[in-house]
Amino acid sequence: MQQWTLSLSTPPESGLPSVDVVVYAKPDATVADLARSFGQHLAPHQAGLMLVPVDGGHPWPADRAVADCGLRTGDLLDVVGAPPSWLRR
Repeated sequence: MQQWTLSLSTPPESGLPSVDVVVYAKPDATVADLARSFGQHLAPHQAGLMLVPVDGGHPWPADRAVADCGLRTGDLLDVVGAPPSWLRR
């Protein structure tokens, strides 16, 4: 299992705090799994919220393996809310 400590930066209009999180990822974890976990952690009252990391304003692909994202402890990730349709892109 891989582990990172990451800083998540949320958009001001989301009303969600920017936080530091410790991520434990199984070898087969995807960005979709990560986005669901971030949503549950930051807004447990908002069922189904997915907070997706973005790069250059573009959300990471849902089916990308977390292991292939190049994450390192200390990384700052900008995250945004994504609709369910993001899972099928």
